Amino acid sequence: MTNYRKNNLLPLVLSILFFIGTIINFLIRSYTMAGILLILGILWFVGYMINQRPYLTLGEGKLIVSRGIMQPREYDLSKITVAKTEKGYMQLIYGPKSAEEKLNIVLSAMGSKVGQQFLEDFNRSLKDAKDKRSAH
Repeated sequence: MTNYRKNNLLPLVLSILFFIGTIINFLIRSYTMAGILLILGILWFVGYMINQRPYLTLGEGKLIVSRGIMQPREYDLSKITVAKTEKGYMQLIYGPKSAEEKLNIVLSAMGSKVGQQFLEDFNRSLKDAKDKRSAH
């Protein structure tokens, strides 16, 4: 199984800046502002930690998509069709026509190289899954 992560360091940088602001405000005895900045720093750090989970996991005929703080969702590759692929964006349709589910994947969120690598791996895995399904 191959994991693909989002390329997003902004929450980490902001949480570090909030913690630095907390120390500065504590030293100048502005305790209310220091408390507010401490809470904001903790919230941004939690946001960074949530984004450290794999955004997408591909392997064994399955695609696992992370959904923030909710449980990841697992999709069978043999039931996925590609609706459209644009630069930095991909839309998939999962399931039969009567109960289809649209799935949007932002490739640019992973960075250009990782997004391109995921697209190549996904197309190869999707082809393999469709071939296995048609063989049975």
